Amino acid sequence: RFGSTGVEVGVILIPYSAGALIRNPQIGSCLVVGITIDLSFGYGQQAALARSLQSNLGKILALTLDGDPAPDNPNPNQPGASPYVWARGFRNPFSLIQVDGRFFVGDNGLELDRFLEVHPGQDYGWSGTDQSLGVAPAAILYPAIAPTQLTFVAPESASLPREYAGSFVVGAFGNLLGNPSLARRQDPGLLQIPYDFAASRVSAAPRFILRYQGILPQGLVAVAAGPDGLYFAPFMPEEGEFSRLYRLTADPDRNYPSHLGAARAPEQILSQAGCFGCHTLAGRGQPIGPSLDARPLRARLLERLTSPEYLESLTALDQMETAPLPDYRTQRALLRAAEPEARLRLWLQFRLEQPRFDNPHAVMPKPDLSAEQIDTLVNYLLTPPSFTTQIKQAVIQAIPVVQHRMLFYSFFAGAIAGSALLWAVQLLRRSRANRGDNS
Repeated sequence: RFGSTGVEVGVILIPYSAGALIRNPQIGSCLVVGITIDLSFGYGQQAALARSLQSNLGKILALTLDGDPAPDNPNPNQPGASPYVWARGFRNPFSLIQVDGRFFVGDNGLELDRFLEVHPGQDYGWSGTDQSLGVAPAAILYPAIAPTQLTFVAPESASLPREYAGSFVVGAFGNLLGNPSLARRQDPGLLQIPYDFAASRVSAAPRFILRYQGILPQGLVAVAAGPDGLYFAPFMPEEGEFSRLYRLTADPDRNYPSHLGAARAPEQILSQAGCFGCHTLAGRGQPIGPSLDARPLRARLLERLTSPEYLESLTALDQMETAPLPDYRTQRALLRAAEPEARLRLWLQFRLEQPRFDNPHAVMPKPDLSAEQIDTLVNYLLTPPSFTTQIKQAVIQAIPVVQHRMLFYSFFAGAIAGSALLWAVQLLRRSRANRGDNS
């Protein structure tokens, strides 16, 4: 119950019946846009209802200030359908923001999350698995970050460096409670998501601009772009009993004690660039896009890159003026002239520099990689692993992610084994004592 002094507190919406078996519905953002309220609701441990029009779970709802369904909702008169449903098929769309009349969501999964632009009446397909989060994402976030709040840094913003302008920033809650089943989640922090509004796509790979480095449990829950920087707040007090509100600003001349350095190891580069959100490598990642394992990758690319159809397509692309195609005519000419093995290496290099250099419709965002990192990945991805490396990868894949029940079973088995050993030791001691008495 809520109480107040001097103002009236009233209920305008009851999203589900009191008798429903709903656990942890994760009611997220509440936006007031003009005379409309937009609410995000999690699935409430009822995965089968996330796509159902008869339930408000796993949805974005739209209602008036009086609590009535918004008049332009897409299903107001459909028999049995909730008139409040604006969009459906989410697991936990906790992050919700409106920018220039367009709506964007950060949808929480388990091992991965997604960022997407949402439209009225659409079904975004979550059906109980992380794989179903691959429906219409602008970006897959893997490992999961547990997105909390979204904010947008306006293009005209002068409080942060230019590369932040026109980008979304999402708070990453991480794995606050140390849940072993969520051990692969990213640490808390702030993640930048550059977005091309004209093309309705992410324009570069999401990247962390701030990470939590403390040793105590922590989660980041609030973030907002202000006229003088990015404001954010953690979930837990940092020291003593005080919670804090922080402001992130640009100060390149300051000697900071720690920096978010560029990754050097190949798998760290792939992880930092978000590649594992759509691809698998040695059993790691999500199988939304093609595998990055060297042997199938080489076979697939060589077949494509040496085909007459591909070479003809490069010539056709040279006649187009759609960005960024004109800037890569020289690179496409190099591909046409190269022998198959050299063509394979060049293609992967150009693909990592600009995914749309030979395909203006490529959905892969442009990764923020240095020339050194690209060279590292080309060598790594095109070199089949040694026999020893394959053995190591097989062992790692065979080790399951630790679950609470596994810890319980291990503890239980260990207790039984320990008790049996103790009983055996005591029995042996008694047997020796009896022999001594008889001698």
